Amino acid sequence: SGPISLPKHIRDFDEYKDLRNSDYGYSFIAVAVHPNASDVWATWNQRSHPKAVQTALSACTQAMGKGCVVAVKSWNVSVAVVRGQTNLWYASGAAAQQAREEALRVCRAADRGCEVVHTFVSEPLKQQKTRNNQEYAKFLLDPAFDVSKSYLPKPRGFLAIAWTGVSSQIWRNLVVASGYPTAQEAEKLAIARCQAESKQTCSSFGVVDDRQYPMFAVYLHGQKQAYWYSNTTEKNLERMAEEHCRETGMNCQKVGVFDARQSAVSIHPIQK
Repeated sequence: SGPISLPKHIRDFDEYKDLRNSDYGYSFIAVAVHPNASDVWATWNQRSHPKAVQTALSACTQAMGKGCVVAVKSWNVSVAVVRGQTNLWYASGAAAQQAREEALRVCRAADRGCEVVHTFVSEPLKQQKTRNNQEYAKFLLDPAFDVSKSYLPKPRGFLAIAWTGVSSQIWRNLVVASGYPTAQEAEKLAIARCQAESKQTCSSFGVVDDRQYPMFAVYLHGQKQAYWYSNTTEKNLERMAEEHCRETGMNCQKVGVFDARQSAVSIHPIQK
């Protein structure tokens, strides 16, 4: 076979020339985020920078549509992702623990409920020694030497809650339909099950898309008001409800906490 054409990202990256006779090469990492997602799309141990960016960004766009951006792109580093009550926070470091500590510091300075959810470690990669740029380019592009790893979550479902109303004395229950591919399907099934069980007219109480906030909680405030909350973890939901209850001065009671990722249709009583 004849000489191969050097891709632009290899031609322009001068450091590649210094790696031809090295036992280890660059390991690229990219992390993509979306403003309406409570998770990230990441890939690491990639042998080229553009491949890392393309992989993370394409996976995010496929799941979320427009709005994805690459939050982190680097090489031979660790990246930690921390989830707070209101946002995602991330930081890189030479070592995994350093990245986690920095991400937690950044989160705690502006958010609450900070918790490390991911640590991605992109270490220098073992490679073949080559004689020239042509050989090195061929090595970089050979699928046989692809040792990349990825964390590429996909949307897993919608959750909808239906009921007859908080003032109903006939059938005091919530119907939860979760794990469905569209909000319309989840809502339709929840209402249908509610009306079949109660023999009453039911309406939707709320819908959650798990790409943004997978957890959903319902609390009673006193006897006549019901509130729902959505967030990333049950702990965050409880914190939000407690704060709201203090602000309203009501005696609050948890009805239930539900996960939009769980595929089920279930009935939950509303206790007085």
